[in-house]
Amino acid sequence: MLRVDCVKLGMIKTNSYIIGDNEKCIIVDIGDDSKTGRQELEKNIGNRELVGIVFTHSHFDHIMGSCLFPEVQQYMSEVDFNLIEEHQRLSSYVVNILATKPVNINFLDENMNISGISFRAINTPGHTKGGVCLVFDDFVITGDTLFSGCCGRLDVGGNYNDMKSSLNTLSKLNSDLIIYPGHGKSSILKDELKWMEDF
Repeated sequence: MLRVDCVKLGMIKTNSYIIGDNEKCIIVDIGDDSKTGRQELEKNIGNRELVGIVFTHSHFDHIMGSCLFPEVQQYMSEVDFNLIEEHQRLSSYVVNILATKPVNINFLDENMNISGISFRAINTPGHTKGGVCLVFDDFVITGDTLFSGCCGRLDVGGNYNDMKSSLNTLSKLNSDLIIYPGHGKSSILKDELKWMEDF
C-alpha cells in the first residue's frame, strides 16, 4: 500500500504530495522553488529514492519547484507543457512570478508505471486544457480540477464545459476514493458527488 504525505508549499500553499513505499517515491506538484521548500520535501522523502516528479497541470504554483530536482525525470501532459508560456502570461496579471519550465520532461500516458509506482493519468480539462488527475488504487490526486466542495477556477485558461465534462468523468470513479486536491483539505469522492452532479 502506498503512503501519501502532503507538504504545503509556496505563496498559495499548494499541496505537494510525496507518494510511495518504503524504498521509492514520486512527488506530485511542487509549488515552491526555495531551499526551504526542498528541505521540507526531503524531510518527507527520507531515505527513499525519488524516482519521478509528476505535474497535474502547468500553472506556476504547481511547477515552480521543478528546478529543485533537475536530475529526476519529470512528467506532464503534452498539452499543458505546450501551454506553459501562455499560463505564465495569464498568471502575470495576478502575481509577478515566472516559473522555471520543467526539464527532463516526459509526456504522460494514461497508464503509468514509474519504477513500480503505478497509476492512471486521466485527462480532466477545465481548469487548464491539459490538466490531469492521477488515479491510484485507493485515492486520486485531483490537482486544481476538484477540491472539497468546489472545482478549480476557470478564469486562468479554463473552460466551463470542459470542467463539467471532467467532473462527470470523475463522478464515475470508485466513490470510496480519497480525494487529494491541489489546495485545501482532502475529502472522499462520494461526499462531493451531489454538488458535482449539479454543477
